[in-house]
Amino acid sequence: MDHIKRPSLSGLTGKRHSSRDRSKDDAAKGKQKRADSPLIHGQQANGAPSPASRPAKAASTMSIVIESPPNIFFGTPTQSTGALFSGQLRIAVVEPEVTLQTFTMQLLATITARKPVAKDCPECAKKTTELFKWTFITDPKTLRAGDHSFPFSYLLPGHLPASTQGMLGNLEYHLDARATTRPTPSKGAEEITFRHPLPLSRALMPAPEKNSLRVFPPTNLTAHVTMSPTIYPIGESTVLMKLAGVTEKHEDHQQRWRLRKMSWRLEETEKMVSPACPRHAGKVGGEGRGIAHEDVRPLGQMELKEGWKSDFDDGNIEMEFRIRPSGHVRPLCDVDSPTGLSVTHSLVIELVVAEEWAWTKRPGVATPSGAARVLRAQFQVVVTERAGLGISWDEEQPPMYEDVPASPPLYPQSTAPERSTSTSHPHTAGSATPAVARAAAAMNGSGDMTPVVSAMGATQRPPMERRGVTTEYDGPPLYSPSVVPQAVPALNMGGLNDALPRDEDLEDIDLGESMRRPGPPSHRNSAS
Repeated sequence: MDHIKRPSLSGLTGKRHSSRDRSKDDAAKGKQKRADSPLIHGQQANGAPSPASRPAKAASTMSIVIESPPNIFFGTPTQSTGALFSGQLRIAVVEPEVTLQTFTMQLLATITARKPVAKDCPECAKKTTELFKWTFITDPKTLRAGDHSFPFSYLLPGHLPASTQGMLGNLEYHLDARATTRPTPSKGAEEITFRHPLPLSRALMPAPEKNSLRVFPPTNLTAHVTMSPTIYPIGESTVLMKLAGVTEKHEDHQQRWRLRKMSWRLEETEKMVSPACPRHAGKVGGEGRGIAHEDVRPLGQMELKEGWKSDFDDGNIEMEFRIRPSGHVRPLCDVDSPTGLSVTHSLVIELVVAEEWAWTKRPGVATPSGAARVLRAQFQVVVTERAGLGISWDEEQPPMYEDVPASPPLYPQSTAPERSTSTSHPHTAGSATPAVARAAAAMNGSGDMTPVVSAMGATQRPPMERRGVTTEYDGPPLYSPSVVPQAVPALNMGGLNDALPRDEDLEDIDLGESMRRPGPPSHRNSAS
């Protein structure tokens, strides 16, 4: 066995990487061949692209700055006043100067059908409508190097449907800006384009709860449901339900329905009409028609077998539960577009009740009759975005001139009240007392008090001193009973003045010793 030699691996070591070595040799040969061959069009000797083949740098670029808040329509399409949209379209010029011949921007609405009439037809799958157009320049305009801003604004109508991306169709809004430069001897005309998406949403303001009634014939059962008319994609809503007519009483027994199971389901219904282009109108029976599609998907559901209160004496079953969309599903907001796309939501409640009877004397012992029913009720709900603290644009702006209400009546332009120089005192006007009249007449013999008033008004007013500071008093006299503003009406005592005792009669009245209040001893002595 010595003449048999085992094969060694030394002879195979040189062939282990033979394929790799061949690839290296081929690469080296190819590189040498390319180096010896003439230059390939558009490349240099080192393989880099030549300057002629490099893409030309754009002479100008566009960008947009949105200055207005998010575009949210508050209220229903018939009540919303729209949303203000404003911003600035900027052009950054790289070259020393660029001359623009046209510069416009369009607001476009695009509806896309996921199931078009013709599968490979772009006209059947997508339709674009122009809503508004801005024309920034009407004549050629030269722009120097730098940034240039062009402001724009628009009031988005409130009836526009919100942006939607559904299973059957999409509804999107975007801005499309285009500018055309003037051709030069070195290069031709250049078109600068810019596209920016513009999402629109709708938010309904919180509304009072809605009460609904459902009747389930041939039984006497009725369901009273109280719930909010709107729900939100993120969050939950409370539903109150009362089932009445549960018990039917007889003389010796009673028949009643017992609730065995309750389940709710939140469904989303999406409908889309795929229009046909003029070339494929024959497939749907004529131009202007389309194929209707419908898709229903559950957003959330729950099944309950307890958690309600049964009162068979009053014949009522009451319960409270919460509904909300599932976390792994992205619900769509309600949309009703004239282009054929609509999204609606509904709450479906199913109740399984079983009939049983019991003796009147022993209502706690019930016997099932074997009959059962499934009660199903459907309620329309609206899924909308949260309004938050936002308000409509017409409530934010200051009032217009025509909206300002009428001002209150102006006060008459009158000076300070004049001091009265009348000869009559308020107590002397009309039916004044005889004693006051005689006293007034005795002042000057004719009843004229003008000299007396003038003398009192002409007296020098005393200065007012306070904490060592002397201030000249410039007000009315400190005491002037006869100086009264004319606006003060005269007192009319009527016949009461005649009943009062006169001044000369006061001395003759003797009140009696018993009614007089004793004064100090000195006063009594001086009086006596």
